[in-house]
Amino acid sequence: MTAALWACGSSSAPAPAPASPPLSKGEKRRERKKRKAERTKQKRTREREARKTETADASAAAVARADAIAAAASNAPVAKASIISLMTYGWASALMRAGARAALEFDDLWATAPEDLGATGVEAYRATRAEFPDETVRSTFVRTFVPQLRILIGLVLLWVTAMMSYTVFVFRELMDFLASDDPVYLGIVLAVLMLILTFVRSVAVHLIFFTSIRVGVRAKSALSLIVFEKVLRAGAGTSSVGSVVNLVSADAHSILMAFGFAVWLVAGPVLLTLALIFLIVEVGPAALPGFALMLAIMPLQMFAAKKIGELRHAALAVTDNRTRLMSEILASIKVIKLYAWESSFADKIAAVRDAEMTQLRKSALVKKFNLMLSFSFPVLVAFVVFAIYTSTGNRLTASKVFVVLSIVNICRFPLIVLPMAIKFTTEAWVGFNRLAAFLDSPDLPVRSSTPSSTPSITIDNASFTWPAAGSDEPDPGAKARVTLKNIAFEAAGVDKVAIVGPVGSGKSSLLAAILADIPLASGAAHESAVRVEGTTALVTQQPWVPNASLRDNITFGLPFDEDKYQSVIDATALQPDIDLLPAGDGTEIGERGINLSGGQKQRVALARALYAERNIYLLDDPLSAVDAHVGKHIFNEFVMGALSDALVVMVTNQVQYLKDFDYIYVLANGSVIESGSYDELMAAQGTLAELMESFLVSEAPAPALDSLDDSPTPLHHLSLPTPAAVSASRTVDSLQFSHTDLGSVHEFGTSEVVDPADGRLIEAEERAEGSVGWKVYKTYGEAAGSPWVIAYVLGLFSAVQTARISSDWWLSYWISQDNGRVDKLDWHLGWYGFFVLLLIVF
Repeated sequence: MTAALWACGSSSAPAPAPASPPLSKGEKRRERKKRKAERTKQKRTREREARKTETADASAAAVARADAIAAAASNAPVAKASIISLMTYGWASALMRAGARAALEFDDLWATAPEDLGATGVEAYRATRAEFPDETVRSTFVRTFVPQLRILIGLVLLWVTAMMSYTVFVFRELMDFLASDDPVYLGIVLAVLMLILTFVRSVAVHLIFFTSIRVGVRAKSALSLIVFEKVLRAGAGTSSVGSVVNLVSADAHSILMAFGFAVWLVAGPVLLTLALIFLIVEVGPAALPGFALMLAIMPLQMFAAKKIGELRHAALAVTDNRTRLMSEILASIKVIKLYAWESSFADKIAAVRDAEMTQLRKSALVKKFNLMLSFSFPVLVAFVVFAIYTSTGNRLTASKVFVVLSIVNICRFPLIVLPMAIKFTTEAWVGFNRLAAFLDSPDLPVRSSTPSSTPSITIDNASFTWPAAGSDEPDPGAKARVTLKNIAFEAAGVDKVAIVGPVGSGKSSLLAAILADIPLASGAAHESAVRVEGTTALVTQQPWVPNASLRDNITFGLPFDEDKYQSVIDATALQPDIDLLPAGDGTEIGERGINLSGGQKQRVALARALYAERNIYLLDDPLSAVDAHVGKHIFNEFVMGALSDALVVMVTNQVQYLKDFDYIYVLANGSVIESGSYDELMAAQGTLAELMESFLVSEAPAPALDSLDDSPTPLHHLSLPTPAAVSASRTVDSLQFSHTDLGSVHEFGTSEVVDPADGRLIEAEERAEGSVGWKVYKTYGEAAGSPWVIAYVLGLFSAVQTARISSDWWLSYWISQDNGRVDKLDWHLGWYGFFVLLLIVF
């Protein structure tokens, strides 16, 4: 009975199963990862839906902005101006009146006309590039923008022919009228006609320059945009900051001026040819020596233009060096000031500047020679024509002299403009070569970075190399420097991966390799050797903080979310700093974060990355710039807390945190020498174990720093390396690590805020109004040199004008002597030649 009851009871209430054995540490970690992966998947699904909505809203807003810009551009006065308005610049009258009443503001300017927009030029350039893919950059630009000058060139040629013909005809008739007894009204008609022709010629010249320069501005705008786009795609070491600045400033300006003067490359020779034809009609065979003189001088101008281009190329190379040196000095001015290196770097700048000035002086001498040819050409031609004409027994009449001089004076303009056109074209040729070298340089490799709910990074036994540095002109023969060798790296899911190693071991370069900022070594591996799945965020060791409010630096253009924003602030320990700022998170931050400490800038960069909500975070030693207690908070609350559902790859010298990472890579000399979990590497008693042992031995007891309310670290607790120590740290071979506390929660920069009430750092500049004061002219004169130098220059100007007036006066005196008689030919011709010689010399 008891047995039966026991059997029934046991069947209805079976005995409990034996307890399962406890999970091992590895199994717990895998279980934790599994749960995190599930949460991450759900979170990413919600984020994708929200991002789709944001993208649609952003696209609609972009379309609306584009429509507004197009509508404003179509209403630009120049786009609606008539021919008369273009000729008289009436379309600009409203702006001139506004400027006369008050100082112009940006809002007073109208929108750019659609055809003048840089984007329009870029689209045209790309269309031409697609149609003619084998053309050079120079040919593509010419095909794109020169057709816009074709109609203008035709109109210029028509204008040149008409102006030359009618001017010579009317001037001859006017001179004949003065020597005749014709009615006065005829002289008035001729004078009025001469006035009208002069006015039309002046208006036409300015309209030609306006139209051609406008085409040049379009070419320059398109070039600048193309260069800026290329900068974003350019491979590492492609070009320095200085050379890029020169591309969009000096070279782009030369290309603008080349397009602006291009019409005169055609119109100038045509005008000179017509002038010589009229000279032959006027003085017969005596004009031929003038033509021969022109043929003799033109090659000299061509040689001078070529030499100017060569000297400009040499000067630009030196200018690039100076610009790069100045950029490096300005970027490192704090270090230079701290170590009192001003005099040393001033000497470097002076040496580069002297080399640049040497090239500029040579170029100035050649330009001076070219200008001398341009200004002396008309006078020499007139002298040769009159000398040959009178030596053959012909008398000089007033009509003959003034017609010849009018033709020669008409030639003066093309003789000045044509060398300038040749000069700008030559400089543009050099600029196009530099532009082509930059645009044809290799782009960064486009590696797949596929959005994924399960992020991962894989590097399959790849080597990476930085291009050879040191020159702005890429040298195909230069040997690249291999930085990372045979790297095998893998991370996935929500792993927390640490990268450690001595200074110069390649830790930061490994992050650059993941981001495709450093190219694969030639022949080392194929592009698929590096695979990234997921969205990435990078926090560099030197954080970038633009000029904006603290909040804008964190949100960085993303929609503001109060809850997310506050959680980011808490994770990065920024709230105490915000409370002390004059206007809280609305305080304006100066360029490069000048009014923030190093630790604050680092935490702002961390907050920006966290607010962006990526699933892969690359952190380059983010704890090096903060105090120990702040670093502990950031590691616990940011790395292990806020980023618990993300893949984190962190370069660090803070070895006390290594035990909390899932995986560790130890680098030395650009190679991975150890990898594994903390327990595995410690059990192997390798490099990491030695490092940890030395760290534990050297670590002195310190009070617990768990609170964020501690006072700032006293200055005497900070140790700054000496120059010798800095130099030695770059050549260390053993695995030594350094940690420098540079920032704290409560440290701020010393820059004063303009208005503590609103936290503005930069106020609007005061603008001087009225005429330029004499003090400005005085300063300019002092910079030009001593008073003797100024007197010498003014004396030369006076001598030139005196020689010019004297030559014209002597010619009129010669004519007045019995209608240009030839019995004292040597006397008159000799003095005329003397004044011409003085004009050439001065």
